[in-house]
Amino acid sequence: MPPTADAKFTAHPPTVWLSYQWAHDWYDDALRAARETGRGPRRHEIVFSIAFAESYIFEFVLVQALVDVADQFREINEYFPPGEYRNVQDKWKVVPKDLHAKGRIAASPDLDGQDWEDFLTLVDYRNGLVHGRSSRPDTSELSEDLKPMPTTQFLDDLEPGWALQIVTRQVRALHAAANLELPAWLIS
Repeated sequence: MPPTADAKFTAHPPTVWLSYQWAHDWYDDALRAARETGRGPRRHEIVFSIAFAESYIFEFVLVQALVDVADQFREINEYFPPGEYRNVQDKWKVVPKDLHAKGRIAASPDLDGQDWEDFLTLVDYRNGLVHGRSSRPDTSELSEDLKPMPTTQFLDDLEPGWALQIVTRQVRALHAAANLELPAWLIS
């Protein structure tokens, strides 16, 4: 005698998953910083923009690329293995290709252009700010790899919105390639 629907339910009760999506919050933080002038807001905009990019790629996979997958909360681990660190540029490069290879998205974005180069530069600036390279002492005799990055002069001269626009272009390119709708809150 085949099991009843009730028997299947009790043998495998549904799992309740709790999660919070941070990308929108990081985006809002970067947007607030982009609306201000000065060195401090530029630092914040750079750091918050990359935090937005890190959260966004994960959340894109979970709530858009895997939305129709029966076990999306377990499959996410194929793209973001727990305990395995992968930097943000590798996530943006590898994960869309893997999604496309599995038929989860229509295509992966082209990363050969200036937008991708700008993104890699932005990641370097974030790393310089977070990991202390921007605090290195400077003198004209230093090689480029020993100089601070970004410099205070660079931050002073940087146009508000630069960092957030770079990440937003990556998000737009991802959605265009994947043929999936952008979130309504993405305004820049």
